[in-house]
Amino acid sequence: MSTFLIGEEYKVVQEELDSFGVSTLLLPKNNSLPEEISSHADILAFSYKNKLFLSDHVKGDRARLFGDRKVTFIKDVKAPYPKDCKLNVCLLKDKLFCNTNAISSEIYNTVKEDGVQIIHTNQGYTKCSICVINDNTVITEDDKLSSLLKIYQINVLTISKGYVHLSDKHYGFIGGCASMIADNRLYFNGDISKHPNYRQIQDFLYKAQVDLVFNSNRPLTDFGGLVAI
Repeated sequence: MSTFLIGEEYKVVQEELDSFGVSTLLLPKNNSLPEEISSHADILAFSYKNKLFLSDHVKGDRARLFGDRKVTFIKDVKAPYPKDCKLNVCLLKDKLFCNTNAISSEIYNTVKEDGVQIIHTNQGYTKCSICVINDNTVITEDDKLSSLLKIYQINVLTISKGYVHLSDKHYGFIGGCASMIADNRLYFNGDISKHPNYRQIQDFLYKAQVDLVFNSNRPLTDFGGLVAI
């Protein structure tokens, strides 16, 4: 797969991914966001075809690392919610799931021009809430998102919420603690085996012909996932 963007606060994860042969680039933290999500790649970036949408706090040398991709900088990705969700959208083939009241106009207009169907979700943290296995297979803890995705013939495993660490104040999301790092390999940041739905997750991934890898020495933790470029 491609190179991935990851938040700079997660260098331990970056080193672990490097041991798997996964290439990553660090995104700087956005100090206009709450500390617990200020370095989350799925809040700071969205990749679409040869285009990359980035929070405009990413400037200078970092922005030049993205090769020949067309980079569009999105202003005012900041607190409070849902202003922090401008880039937190989930593309599944020709459908973009997002809170249409929060999505940046630049992303909205770009995908709409390409004929992508834009589907409203009440959940602003749409990408955080969806662990994408492939264009037709996902895992989520959000019951309402699960019901919506099934309407569009997406194969969904719905699991219990509240078992992903984020901070002392809030729990994280399954989409933020896991990312595909190869066509048949799903990475979890921390010990997914402690999750009450671990067996169901194993069976679901087995049917999708996907292996899972994780580090059992730390708790399952939301790090904002990875953004492939």
